[in-house]
Amino acid sequence: LTKDNLFFCGTGNLTEEDAAYLLKGMARLSVGKTAELRDNTVPVPIDFGRRQFALHVIHDNYCRVSFSFDIDNARCPLAARELLYCVLLSNDDAALYTALSEDAGLIYSYNGTLEQYRNISCLKFDFEVRQEDVPAALSKTFAVLQDIKNGLFDFERNLQKELTPMITEQDNAEALNWSVAYYNHILGAEPLDYGKPDLGWHDGLTKEQVSACAKAIFRPENLVLTFKGDRNYLRRKDFLPLIALLEKEGL
Repeated sequence: LTKDNLFFCGTGNLTEEDAAYLLKGMARLSVGKTAELRDNTVPVPIDFGRRQFALHVIHDNYCRVSFSFDIDNARCPLAARELLYCVLLSNDDAALYTALSEDAGLIYSYNGTLEQYRNISCLKFDFEVRQEDVPAALSKTFAVLQDIKNGLFDFERNLQKELTPMITEQDNAEALNWSVAYYNHILGAEPLDYGKPDLGWHDGLTKEQVSACAKAIFRPENLVLTFKGDRNYLRRKDFLPLIALLEKEGL
């Protein structure tokens, strides 16, 4: 509850006189400044960006495959990270779901998240799949990541898919409060500017930047790949060609 954390949002029939009245009242508030400035960074794990392959399987009766990619934010700006997540994982028309579910029928659904601090981030996704379909699912996932690295995605459509919900959240005070606090304050990114159609920090973003971001992220040394399922089944030789594929493709 400090001055640097205050955010006011006015919606509906708000006139310039109303806004001036609000600002005048804010000027009279007696709220202290933040005593300690937080940089919102996180300690970098010793093996971050230097992952080495090792097959460890969590034993269970059902099968789940989980991907986790390390991200160095200095190599991948926020707007590119967000759009990359949108291309790969946002909604049921995302590249991963289209390839694994709509086109191949290998999975029913997936989970995805982009965890971000100011210095590093982590892109995660996982899905349940039949154990006999694990090799096919991994191969298709690697192919999707390669396509994004090669720029084989609709940049403009995904950009609009990314921007539209952020623009419309101006009518949702709670969502708007979160976005302004998270992107502008916690992550310290280029400020969101709702007066611009691209919200400011998407200005000048290109497909080439997103592909370059994908190339920096989707690398073996950034990947932690986890399997849950029948340990004996998943340790079979079926995985050997997949590891060779991963190394060959530089993924």
